[in-house]
Amino acid sequence: MKQRAVRGMTLMELMVASGISVVLLAGAVVAGTSLQKRSVQEREVNDTQALSRAVRDQLEVDLSSIGTALGPSRVHVGNNDAGMPMFIYAINVQTNATPPPPPVTDGGTVFIGPSDRLNIFGGLAQGFSFPDGGASPSLLILGDCSGSTNSGTFLTGGTTVCTLAQIPSGAQAALMNKRVLITSPQLGMGCLGTVTGFPTGKQISLSWGYSGQAFGNEPCNPGNSSHPFWNISSNPAPLLMPLVSTSYQISWRTDAGSAPLPVLQYDSDGPLMPDSGWVDLSYDVEQMKVRLGLTDTSDSGVGLVYVGDFGGGADGGTPPQPPIDMMTTSQQQNLLNQLGGFQSRDDAGSGMPDLLQWALMRRVRAIEVTLMLRSRRADKDQAQYVITTGNPVVDAQGHPMDGRKRRVITFNVSPRSFSYGGAP
Repeated sequence: MKQRAVRGMTLMELMVASGISVVLLAGAVVAGTSLQKRSVQEREVNDTQALSRAVRDQLEVDLSSIGTALGPSRVHVGNNDAGMPMFIYAINVQTNATPPPPPVTDGGTVFIGPSDRLNIFGGLAQGFSFPDGGASPSLLILGDCSGSTNSGTFLTGGTTVCTLAQIPSGAQAALMNKRVLITSPQLGMGCLGTVTGFPTGKQISLSWGYSGQAFGNEPCNPGNSSHPFWNISSNPAPLLMPLVSTSYQISWRTDAGSAPLPVLQYDSDGPLMPDSGWVDLSYDVEQMKVRLGLTDTSDSGVGLVYVGDFGGGADGGTPPQPPIDMMTTSQQQNLLNQLGGFQSRDDAGSGMPDLLQWALMRRVRAIEVTLMLRSRRADKDQAQYVITTGNPVVDAQGHPMDGRKRRVITFNVSPRSFSYGGAP
């Protein structure tokens, strides 16, 4: 039987087949690379979103509990080097405290603005816990040193205050050398001191002010013992409690040979405690801005008026209000008039300095935080730069088109200790 010869591929057929294979393989590689790149980008976006939720949750917890046992009161912490009184409030916003590294502009347009530093204060009111499982109250009620329950003064000797009840030994140990607040819920003010000893079971010795900064001619000066703050009849149930403070800020690291890196940092001791240093929380938050919502006490239906240089909008007034710490005296007065003017508890006739700022801070009822987060990796294919300057092009939102994905989140918190509605 005659067999048919087996015919192989010609050179032309082999070349055509090889070319088709190369094209198919190249397409598969391109598709695979594109899918992998897209997967990385989506993971970056998801990581940024997850991080934004985590940062928001932590800030919301801290902000909702600020001013514990302090509320909208202001606390005298002493006099500065110029002899002027220094005050703190439950929330302190240092506007534009941390600028970004250069370059920050392109063609005059700022695309990464400065960030605010957020300082939070309050009192520890839930009690101290000890290794043996026991607990002692940290919030102590002060009482008349002579034993009266409704009159007299809780101050003796200029540096010692008296408590209504015996101080547990555990609380004495926990309070020793701690910075404490003495607050007056009735008068809406407080004084800062450091515990130095316990002469008796119902007495606490204090060093007044912050780091030896003595009080001037103001209510917290023990020399003004006739002021209503020191008298039980006009200041019923004054409270003593440890100071609690925390701080948040954006810092930029500019290590040699690497691009500037934004760092969200947290200080668990805040600005008035022995400093344990800043702790890094995140390397993805690029900017933090804070606005304060102030209540209207005139029942005009205006609602909350937000002050701050970020966001603006109708709720910030016309024109948008600058931060309180950057307002002129006339701006503060105009805003206070818009919010109903001085109220009886604003102590307008006391001659105290910074009365306008105090009156405005007493009206804070909400805190608005805006965070701008970015992905850690930049997609170089999506980056656009100005040839002449080498800086990124700015998009419609004012963000640099440097190949990073950005997300802006804004959230509002109403602290539990700041009552909403009614006169402050």
